[in-house]
Amino acid sequence: MFVHRKHFDELGSITDLDLRQKRLVELNVTEQCLNVTKSAAVQKAYFKGELKGVYGWVYDVGTGKLIDLKIDIKSIADKFKEIDLLNKD
Repeated sequence: MFVHRKHFDELGSITDLDLRQKRLVELNVTEQCLNVTKSAAVQKAYFKGELKGVYGWVYDVGTGKLIDLKIDIKSIADKFKEIDLLNKD
């Protein structure tokens, strides 16, 4: 429900219900990737060079295609770098 509320305007502007549902799935996967990148263990591994990325993929049942959402972990990690004092050790 949080993802829907956060992206209410964007989702509300999509009139085709199938397209709206697909977009909601993409947004949910993106938000879950963001949650993963906020964790201390993931950030620590990333800044130590032990983790190259977090990947968000969506499987489209209708087409059978796997869609890479191209999550950019660097921009996300840099955004939260100042919040977590993980780089001090």
